[in-house]
Amino acid sequence: MSTWLAAIFLVATASPALAQDQDPSELKKRILEKVSLRLAQERAALMKRIEKIIDEELAKDQPSAKGPQADPVREAEKKLRAAEEEKERAAAELAKAKRDAEDEPIRKEAKRDGPHDEDEAQELFDRALKLHDDQKSYKESIHLFKRIYFQFPKSSVGFTSAYNVACGYSLLGQKEEAIDWLETSIKAGFSKIDHLRKDPDLDNLRNEKRYKKLLADR
Repeated sequence: MSTWLAAIFLVATASPALAQDQDPSELKKRILEKVSLRLAQERAALMKRIEKIIDEELAKDQPSAKGPQADPVREAEKKLRAAEEEKERAAAELAKAKRDAEDEPIRKEAKRDGPHDEDEAQELFDRALKLHDDQKSYKESIHLFKRIYFQFPKSSVGFTSAYNVACGYSLLGQKEEAIDWLETSIKAGFSKIDHLRKDPDLDNLRNEKRYKKLLADR
């Protein structure tokens, strides 16, 4: 979770109206409202930076007798491309932040209902895997795998659960969510990269830019 998103969450949960026993949907709504506000602020700031780039390039002097200068139009285009890439990165981060916020009710459910130890986690893992493999009930399996990960993010059962969340989302066609969880699983410790490259559950992701970038150095 990014620093600013963590701050948003702390602000959202600080109010007495958002006590521990409040409906998680209300907490989710507050967080998403604040994330949306941050998105609007980021976009406005980006437009100001683009205007500044254009003004700077237009204000430059014409080439002098001292020697050739860079083409101001081309330089402006480069800076605008860089600004556009920055905008895309910011938008992707904010979109991911919204998806992360939507998982907050499951985090609370995991804390409340478990699994509370690794034996319970393994039992829940087996149930989730059966839903995924045998019944093709991907939404249900994703929910259970997330509960395991949120309780044991650094253990084998936890980061393998995160990987299986990615597989479930891929099979549902939710590519951004799938890559989010693929990134999460690898950061947490999932290291079976050869398996990942061959797993048919992830075939929907092979041509995605984020997927290729994730595996570029592995």
